[in-house]
Amino acid sequence: MIGVCIILLHTGCISEKTTNYKATLYNHSGHDILIKFYIGGFVNSGDSILLNADEEIVIADGWYRGDVNAAGFLSNYGKNGSVDSATITYDGIYTVAHDVPPNPHSISGKVIIYENERNFLNSRKNYVFTREGSKRKGYTNVHKYTFTEADYEFAKD
Repeated sequence: MIGVCIILLHTGCISEKTTNYKATLYNHSGHDILIKFYIGGFVNSGDSILLNADEEIVIADGWYRGDVNAAGFLSNYGKNGSVDSATITYDGIYTVAHDVPPNPHSISGKVIIYENERNFLNSRKNYVFTREGSKRKGYTNVHKYTFTEADYEFAKD
């Protein structure tokens, strides 16, 4: 009986593996940007980011159950529902929409579709993905996206 209790206590101490993740946006466009996340066509309070030139912001910091060795994360923005699009406005003048399917592209003006490599909402494809840590200590999936001068020029043209 004592042996069974010891076995049960030991198995109860086995911890489940988790994988941390972190996603950061970098603004190397040389211009201030305002990011607005849309859910159902509306921007909820707290779902906007003002990112000055040469600043960065962490937009996701969390964990998944299990050992996940793949890109993708749950953002801290748009938590009240699925983000259907976002707009990036440079210097308060030039705006580009970043779309998520099956959004009907209802935003007028320039739109970067989800499949485009410059759509920052596509976290599985368009972020630089690296994995840090070790099997023993655990892993952190790191995602980095950089807004560039070319993004600004696209918005401006």
